[in-house]
Amino acid sequence: MLHPSMTGARALAMAALMACAAAWAAPPETPPQRALGERSAEEVLTALGGAEAQPADWMEVRVPAIPEGAGEVPVRVSARGRRVEWLAIVATPNPRPLVAWTRFGPQALPELVTRIRLARSGDVVVVAGTPGGVYAVRRYVKVLKTTGCGGGL
Repeated sequence: MLHPSMTGARALAMAALMACAAAWAAPPETPPQRALGERSAEEVLTALGGAEAQPADWMEVRVPAIPEGAGEVPVRVSARGRRVEWLAIVATPNPRPLVAWTRFGPQALPELVTRIRLARSGDVVVVAGTPGGVYAVRRYVKVLKTTGCGGGL
């Protein structure tokens, strides 16, 4: 509420500041991790639109085919030259397959670098939501089982 003694530019500035504060205080959209937590990988991909997504040759996805360990698999996603609204990483072998989800602002460079944990060998699918549709890139990751003494694979 503006004070009655405020007039002109000062009142306008205060009203603008209050409007910005209200916009920032608005609760964010519920992330899909909560809604899709206990679903299968196919259900998650269908919900994200990735089941029928178009292939994305413009999206660079780096995931090692054979990582050093299943506990920390590095994933790097870059979508240069495209307006990407959100990115999701789905690890199909995991009991909770949606392992990462992020939203990008209109001026953001759509790039995501993270490490994920895999339950076993399987596909890692990166799904990107753009104003023109949903795109996906699928990579197979083989997890090797090793013994504690460096014995065999």
